[in-house]
Amino acid sequence: MENSGTSECRPEFIIPPKDMGIQYLEFMAVGDAGNGKEGQRIVAHSMREYAIQNSVKFVLYLGDNFYNNGVNSVNDPKFQAHFEQIYDNIVLNMPFYVVVGNHDYSGDVNAQIAYTERSTRWYMPALYYTFTIECNKSDSVQFFALNTNPISEGDEVTEQLTWLEDMLRQSEARWKIVYGHHPIYSNGQYGNNSNMIHQVLPILETYDVDIYLSGHEHDLQILKPVNGIYYLVNGAGSKVRDTLCKENSIYAASYLGFMAFRISHNEMVVSVVLDEGKIDYCHVILK
Repeated sequence: MENSGTSECRPEFIIPPKDMGIQYLEFMAVGDAGNGKEGQRIVAHSMREYAIQNSVKFVLYLGDNFYNNGVNSVNDPKFQAHFEQIYDNIVLNMPFYVVVGNHDYSGDVNAQIAYTERSTRWYMPALYYTFTIECNKSDSVQFFALNTNPISEGDEVTEQLTWLEDMLRQSEARWKIVYGHHPIYSNGQYGNNSNMIHQVLPILETYDVDIYLSGHEHDLQILKPVNGIYYLVNGAGSKVRDTLCKENSIYAASYLGFMAFRISHNEMVVSVVLDEGKIDYCHVILK
């Protein structure tokens, strides 16, 4: 089945209703967004419309933030043209937790770190980092942001992988989400990433990570869990490429869009959102 599959799978679904007595953590994620063109504006508008209707707190920004060659300095006008002026500065006035992609590596990635001090929304204190946000009074969600570029290329990454393992070992969060630009598993153009599988996957499985979220493929995929971990591909933030629905697919489509998340004590609702903030599919992960 490795090379076979249909062009998309978009199952029927039911949106789980919110329980007004439960406190949720809600956020969005989008990747491969930063070309400053119409596709990015369409997705940004949809994010705005979704945020108006939901209690979204922040965005995970999954790399390839500036096409085609990153930025050349902290003063690069792309920060305005491909980010600040794209995302509504009232409705989407919230943190964007950023990682870098392969196109960003063609420029000055340290400038993207430095821009954290310039912007009220852009947050990337280092090429890899972690942060924790409370879901409710007793539960938290910890996020682990990776620099997957050297990992994907097979470069020396012992320091980063040691850091990831240490942070996951120490984590007391109920939910653990790891995200980076390059997928581990994918049915898109690039397919499964052997270097990510070899170096990152064993750490995720050892420390009971709930989901691994990535971009790079210009499509939207929710893959069946492997050893309890869900693999989500979310790289349709400005342009799309064909993907495949295979035996390990739950959802696969090549449309402009993003993903939204709603987390409570024992439930994570993952929504694929396309035009005008409308949900195309919902998947529930129970804990």
